[in-house]
Amino acid sequence: MNKSLKIVMGILITLLILWAIMFLVDYIRVSNFEEPVFVIHKNILRDGGSYTGYGLRI
Repeated sequence: MNKSLKIVMGILITLLILWAIMFLVDYIRVSNFEEPVFVIHKNILRDGGSYTGYGLRI
């Protein structure tokens, strides 16, 4: 294989592994009724701490 193809494949594999780690961290936290780490808050409601947010999507 070309050297540049190996570099691109290495970068893609690294990004995929990082995405999987972030997904698992949030999945485990939400399963334990804790707040997720990797989430973007969209609407913060004025009822004591509720919000809607976007997380990692498959």
